[in-house]
Amino acid sequence: MAAYDDVMGLARAKGTDWKAYQLEKNSDGFIARKEEVASFFNITSWENLSVPLHVSIKRETDYEDGKVSYFVLAHSKRCKYPGEAFDLYEKRTCIEERHRQLKGFWDLAKFSSPAFSLVLTQIIFKLLAYSLMQLYLVRSDMKELAKKTNFRKKERAGECVIILYSGSHYGVFDLDEYSFILMDLEEDCKKRLTKRIKTWNKGPP
Repeated sequence: MAAYDDVMGLARAKGTDWKAYQLEKNSDGFIARKEEVASFFNITSWENLSVPLHVSIKRETDYEDGKVSYFVLAHSKRCKYPGEAFDLYEKRTCIEERHRQLKGFWDLAKFSSPAFSLVLTQIIFKLLAYSLMQLYLVRSDMKELAKKTNFRKKERAGECVIILYSGSHYGVFDLDEYSFILMDLEEDCKKRLTKRIKTWNKGPP
C-alpha cells in the first residue's frame, strides 16, 4: 500500500508522461471516454521486496460526468511500453475464465479414479474435446461463442443433451425438456418447424 500511495502521488504530479491507451466516441463523434497509461519503474517503497517493483497506472476520464478514476497494476516485469501491462492483464483474465470453464463446467477437477494413468487420460480427452469444440465454433463462423463456451456437462448414462443456437445465443436442454417445449408449440409453429426439418433432412440440392 505504501508503494501504491507513492505511485498515485507521482501520477497526480505535473509532468507525468501519460500515453493514450483507448478512446471511445459518442454518437456525435466526440470523445466520451479516454484511457491513458503511465509507468513508474523501480519503486522502492517496499523495502523487504527481493525483486524489482514496477507500477503501471491507467487513468480513465469520463467526459460525460467528469469522473476520473485510476486502475493500478504492480509487476516485476519491466514493460517495453506503458500499455503492455494492461494488455497482458487482459490476457490473464481470459486464461482464468478458460480455467473456470474447464474446472466448473467440464468437470476437469473431478476424477473417478485415483490411478495416475486414468487421471491423465481423463484430462487429455477432456482437453481434446474442449479444443475440438472451440475449433468447430471458429470454423463455423461462431467465434463469439468460442469465447463464451460454458456448456455445463449434463450427460449421464443414457441421457442426451440438445444444444440450440440462435444467432450469437444458445440454450442447453435435456431430451425430456426439449420434447415438452415442442409439444407446447402452437400449431402454426409446429407446421413451420416440420417444414424446416424436412428441408434440412433433404440436404443441399
